[in-house]
Amino acid sequence: MKRILSLLLTLIFVSSLLAGCGDNSPAGTYTLETIGGKTPVEWMKESVNGSEKGVESLLELFGISKDDLNDNFYTLTLEKDGKALIDSAYGSMYAGVAAREGTWSLEGEVLTVSVDGETEIFTFRDGVLTREFNGEEGVFKKK
Repeated sequence: MKRILSLLLTLIFVSSLLAGCGDNSPAGTYTLETIGGKTPVEWMKESVNGSEKGVESLLELFGISKDDLNDNFYTLTLEKDGKALIDSAYGSMYAGVAAREGTWSLEGEVLTVSVDGETEIFTFRDGVLTREFNGEEGVFKKK
């Protein structure tokens, strides 16, 4: 009986150790959920000192709804092979370029994305990415 109990406890201990060895890779697709605690549309409205109607008119000009902008404001895809893809409705509106490709690397909690000679620094902690946008924290969640 003691051997069975001992074996059972050993198996429980080993399985709990293996459960903690999961994939901690940031690979996947992330969308920007909030900037400074606000939705992207709310943040955009404040950043341009605009009214709700003014922002809606601007979005209409670009053929983007508020929901589409919130869902596609900034999407970051990190592939396991180190490739990165940034797709941004905001970037499309202001720079004329929506999708850009580059590379990413992770050192500790610092995730670096390099695209077109520019480097963007993120923090990867507990499956969530964060990045600074004009002094405010942007929070990205995995889809």
